[in-house]
Amino acid sequence: MTSPWDPNAQNPPGNSGPPAPPSGYGQGQPGYQQGQPGYGAAQPGQPGPGQPAYGQPGYGASSQPGYGQPGYGPAQPGYGQPAPGQPGYGQPGYGQPGYGGGAPFGGPTPPKNRTPLIIGGAIGAVVVLVGGFFLVRGLLGDSTGENTADVDSPTQVRDVDLVPGNCLESLEYDDNFLLTQVPCADEHGAEVYAETNVSESDYPEFPGEGVFETESDEFCADEYGEVVRPVISSSDLLYTSLYPSQSTWDNGDRKFTCLIAAPEDGHLTGSVIAGDGRLNIEN
Repeated sequence: MTSPWDPNAQNPPGNSGPPAPPSGYGQGQPGYQQGQPGYGAAQPGQPGPGQPAYGQPGYGASSQPGYGQPGYGPAQPGYGQPAPGQPGYGQPGYGQPGYGGGAPFGGPTPPKNRTPLIIGGAIGAVVVLVGGFFLVRGLLGDSTGENTADVDSPTQVRDVDLVPGNCLESLEYDDNFLLTQVPCADEHGAEVYAETNVSESDYPEFPGEGVFETESDEFCADEYGEVVRPVISSSDLLYTSLYPSQSTWDNGDRKFTCLIAAPEDGHLTGSVIAGDGRLNIEN
């Protein structure tokens, strides 16, 4: 009698095939190529085909910065643009005079020219010998007793802005070509006593420094006898004149300026314009 077929039997009835492998053989193991990436597929953690490796530029990517992107190191100026710290096209270089000459942009104004210091007493001697009339007129004088150009405290002033009655600490300029004006009541080394403007009809153009040196000295010598000598008759007193240089002329300067100055061993107090000027010589 034949037994009914049991589907759970290892071998169906009438089948004498090989015995089944032992229980557990090959169990729990992946099948052939099970769980493995297909041919050409990226390995886990690796970039896929055509993809750049970690930290590497992609295929065909430029190793240089893109247009308009900053490269390595400091940025370079564009074509036709000035380098940092350099003047632009057509602009004056640092510390150079701009178009048309004159002082550098933002720099100090150059000073006027000045004649050498001259002993004022020599003028008095000439006046005495040549014409007593001038000496008499000088002695009488016509001092106003007022100095409207005086100041209450020290201040810096350009030589082109000086006017009669300005008392100066000295004739020495600072680093910015400025002079120090001080109250005339204080001890000082110089004072402006006269000025005049050059006629542009006589000199439509700059005639040269030699011409102005001579003319300014003649003018200041004449004014010394009229303005200074009635107040200070000392033969130790000095005088000088300021006149335009080519540079100040180009900037509009048209003035002769006359100054008295104390010798090295003396100082001035008061003002010849006010009529109370004094020369004090140190013993």
